[in-house]
Amino acid sequence: MINMETNKLSGYFENEIIGDEVIFINDLDYDSESDRNYLKESLFVTLKSTTIDIVPSCFCGAVSANYLKGGICNLCDTEVKDRFGDFKPFVWMKRIKGAPPFIAPWFVASIDKLMGKSNERSILRWFGDTTYNPPLPPSKSTVPSEEALYDKVKLLPKFERSYGFFINNLEDILLCILSYKQHAKDKSKRIQYMIEVYRNHKDDILTDIVPVTHKDLIIEEKSSKGSYVKASRSQVINVAETFMRYCNSDKKIYRDRATALAVQSLADMTVGIMKDFVSGKTGLVRKQIMGARLHFSFRQVLTPIMGVHSYDECHMSWRSAVVVFRPHIINKLYKEGYSNKEVNRMMYKALTIFDAHIHSIMNDLINESENGVPTWVQRNPSQNSASILIVRITKIKTNPEDTTVSLSALLFPFMNGDIDGDELNYHLLLDKKMYKLLECLRPHNDVVDASYSPMDLYGKIGVSETSVATITNKLTYEKNKFCIDRK
Repeated sequence: MINMETNKLSGYFENEIIGDEVIFINDLDYDSESDRNYLKESLFVTLKSTTIDIVPSCFCGAVSANYLKGGICNLCDTEVKDRFGDFKPFVWMKRIKGAPPFIAPWFVASIDKLMGKSNERSILRWFGDTTYNPPLPPSKSTVPSEEALYDKVKLLPKFERSYGFFINNLEDILLCILSYKQHAKDKSKRIQYMIEVYRNHKDDILTDIVPVTHKDLIIEEKSSKGSYVKASRSQVINVAETFMRYCNSDKKIYRDRATALAVQSLADMTVGIMKDFVSGKTGLVRKQIMGARLHFSFRQVLTPIMGVHSYDECHMSWRSAVVVFRPHIINKLYKEGYSNKEVNRMMYKALTIFDAHIHSIMNDLINESENGVPTWVQRNPSQNSASILIVRITKIKTNPEDTTVSLSALLFPFMNGDIDGDELNYHLLLDKKMYKLLECLRPHNDVVDASYSPMDLYGKIGVSETSVATITNKLTYEKNKFCIDRK
């Protein structure tokens, strides 16, 4: 929690989250033109050219030079340092004195997601802004009307449309949403899970401070016809100015409206950034990670492994292995005494003809990796949590004409694979540090959905009664064995 007098956080958050150079919108004066301009300059960066400047600079950009790194700018009083890649929030909002705390924007975004695309109203904004009354669509015969939800909410004790009432009765409001979404089994289970999360992590969801954004995430482009900012980002600028204007207002209705708008805007921006920077063809995964032909990467058609295998095994095609493992194979051939000419001839010939010696070297590489060479596999468009997985290359195919990579059929639902020519992207993990960072992407972490459908694998593969009985017997046996050993 923040100390309202010193603007400092206790413990971990003081240095890791807030950082050294921050401003709080509450401390700025809306009537001061210089403060308003300073807020705008702190919220976005103006694109001056088509290139990104990676030269160390101060925050305002007046001082920019590598030899001045570590110095202090006389204009903005900030250190000259590397700015590119540091996305710690600079602009923050703190709780208005006497007002309820903020609710985490990610939690609001989750509520909006569960309400569904068909819902016309944002329930948080409806509570906090009494002027917000968009018309509701007519109800469908099989689905309760959205008006029924708000009628149920109005029956809560001491009901009033205010941000404070929303925060103080959030659990009851979630229960109303649960009742409203009873017809949608998947969403009703998720709402139950959200209620449990709120009960167990209330202190983390309700906070006295929230970050607005880092200026590098909002880019202003200037042209002869005017200045342009992406719509999903421009809303944040407007809301920040509104919060600065009304956060110190004497009227509760204005303070409630400013807080509700701020949180809702940050929730919308969070979703917008995820869509813009992570998902889609121009997102981080497809454009920056899997969209490029990186070293030690390949792309081939998916086929199932035939025969006994482990769920996370990967059988790699011969030609891909010759190309991807080329530096490792050449290194071992040199150590065995082959000349440069002989190595090049062997590698060139191996692209089309199977070579037993090179195959033995590939098997040595697999054995040296203990459980197989780890690689991540991904299928576009990378929307589901398990569309990127870590698997182990345990076998190299010996037929050069087989240009497919085989995975366990158990992983096909993750990739939405149907064996009709689906192509997947692969990238080798060449060191233990990278493997440790990505170990959370191993398939078993996304197999069982214990919160919603414990009898389904990823909601798509049903667990047979025989398998359930076998697992139950195994667990019962282990439990009884443990009790006997302790006796």
